[in-house]
Amino acid sequence: MYSHWRFFEALDEDLIRLSRYVEPAPENMNCYSTEIGRLYLATCAEVDVIMKMICRGLTSYDHPRSIKGYREIILHRYKHFCDTKIELPEYKIHFVPWIQWKTIESPNWWQDYNKIKHERDKYFARANMSNLLLSASGLLVALFYLSSRSLYTNEYTPRFRFLQFHSDYAACMKFGYTYTHPEFGNSEKP
Repeated sequence: MYSHWRFFEALDEDLIRLSRYVEPAPENMNCYSTEIGRLYLATCAEVDVIMKMICRGLTSYDHPRSIKGYREIILHRYKHFCDTKIELPEYKIHFVPWIQWKTIESPNWWQDYNKIKHERDKYFARANMSNLLLSASGLLVALFYLSSRSLYTNEYTPRFRFLQFHSDYAACMKFGYTYTHPEFGNSEKP
């Protein structure tokens, strides 16, 4: 599990570096580039891996092969998964990357990922800042659910600075975080 957090920490560093060239401001959300596309594709591939791991932890009889299957298993167990918020505190922006699971089967950023993956020449402009930040937020939510036990006991404290758990869910303490979430309750203080 820690290798997945290290992936996210590396992505976080990449997002900080990218923000030096393209501000994650509303007027830049449709900005696309090869670098944004590379990060977006890698992030969504990691989302896929983490979602499979969550599902394997929830059921031993069903191993879904698509986002539709993940949705059924995860939402059956975790009622607040769709509502979990991630923020970019420096820019006062927040994301709810899985909110579309309430009404449709796949978030738009996931649908765009599949279009880019299979027909990059036709859909390359969808490899944009908005989809990158939504997918990175989706990954952070998935990692939170996958590793909530080790986060809540402060067994592991990930280090990232760009995207953050929304202030509704986490507070930074001197030596770690305290967490609160409707799915898991309140964590111990570090």
